[in-house]
Amino acid sequence: MTVLRGFEALAEALDAEDFPMDKQAVAYSVGDIEVEGRGGALVPVRVLLDRIPGDQFGNVDAVVRALRAAARA
Repeated sequence: MTVLRGFEALAEALDAEDFPMDKQAVAYSVGDIEVEGRGGALVPVRVLLDRIPGDQFGNVDAVVRALRAAARA
């Protein structure tokens, strides 16, 4: 089984999705992808989504921006 990691893999996976998407749809689609969080630890997207206010994302860039900010917090 291949584990997808990183924001690039996340963006590539989301390119196949239809937007807008809510958090639940993002979690279902890419929740198991791990991205680098604070201190270099890998964190599943599903965990980071809980740290993001709001529920809707208009495009891939909006998801990636929000997750990057949550990963640094």
